[in-house]
Amino acid sequence: MHHLRLALLMCLFILNGCEAPPATGQSILVNPAETTSLQDLERLGFAESQKGNYPKAIEYARKILAQNPKSLEAILLIGDCSFMMGDVKQSIKSFDRAIAIQPQLEPKLWQRGLALYYADRFHDGQAQFETHQSYNSQDVENAVWHILCTSKTVGLEKARETFIPITNDTRIPMKQIHNLFGGTGDVDSVFKAAQETPALARSKAFQLYYAHLYTGLYYDMIGDRTNSILQMREAAKINPISKSQLMGSVADVHLMMREPSKKEAPSEDQKRKTSDR
Repeated sequence: MHHLRLALLMCLFILNGCEAPPATGQSILVNPAETTSLQDLERLGFAESQKGNYPKAIEYARKILAQNPKSLEAILLIGDCSFMMGDVKQSIKSFDRAIAIQPQLEPKLWQRGLALYYADRFHDGQAQFETHQSYNSQDVENAVWHILCTSKTVGLEKARETFIPITNDTRIPMKQIHNLFGGTGDVDSVFKAAQETPALARSKAFQLYYAHLYTGLYYDMIGDRTNSILQMREAAKINPISKSQLMGSVADVHLMMREPSKKEAPSEDQKRKTSDR
């Protein structure tokens, strides 16, 4: 899914008369303290998001909106960065704002559906993934997120009656993931497929990332929080996708939203101080 989002941002930059944003890691010869150019602010905001500096990216996006309240680049950047920070309510608000400006964007905004899922707005998430199906009809991930939302509203057994059939997603191990959520496969089959040696070692990392990510979501769907958290931790550890891309942050966001707060647990320093008293 993440490649569709990046392509959308690139198109928006070009359509609005801007040069394409620089590749990750490429330097930008702009003084952030002095610039007021919309084009420069767009470049800076995009660059900060690529570095994973989400608050700074949002800061630049808000400067853009102060000059151009209908800048879709800035609004979508806030939506993405807010999600990656775990602020799903702000993320949804930004995506809704983009749709209000350009309604034809709605079928493309699968990331809005992810934010709706984590905001527990399951009916709305279901509708988002249904409309995305009209834009991308052969994506196992869309079918999975759709059943994740639907199972929360009507129960898993009934949700499987409307599980979206996908036949042409050839990515490994998407077929096995689809079978798992549909009730005809199992977790072992997902990992067996993911462990198959691909042509490139990097491809295997992607396969394992998605295996852990979606088995984590499967466990979340069936109410097994312990195994869901374990799988998401593994996905976050393996993650071969840049944290600047929304799908690369899903495991981290899941842990933010589902994992018991670590703030309640004392640090090692606090434990030592307590034992010294």
